[in-house]
Amino acid sequence: MVWSSVVLLPKDSGGVCGIGLVEVIWKVISLVINRRLLNSMTFHNSLHRCLPRRGTDTAIIEAKLVQQLVLCKQLPLYEIFIDLKKAFDMLDHDRALDILEGYGIGLRMLYLLRSYWTQQKVVA
Repeated sequence: MVWSSVVLLPKDSGGVCGIGLVEVIWKVISLVINRRLLNSMTFHNSLHRCLPRRGTDTAIIEAKLVQQLVLCKQLPLYEIFIDLKKAFDMLDHDRALDILEGYGIGLRMLYLLRSYWTQQKVVA
């Protein structure tokens, strides 16, 4: 059985940041899976934080640059910011596996992910 712990760390702003702790073997497996996915899939340039050298700082700088360019050209700018805090909780695992299969992810990797998600127990 896979056990995960969620540790809540206080932020300076008064909120909390949740960090998931998993068994060491699953951490190693997740690193291998992540590297294989990064090598076999092309991600959209607007994604941040899940790609190397594309953190939230990069997103903030890009947003400010776009705002300045639009201001210089006197054009209207419409921006949408989506808070995906609970995206992982809302993830449809079966659909995610279907999408990964469509990208050509191997059966063993799909089996590992399916096993992890079905056996996962979160303990706060």
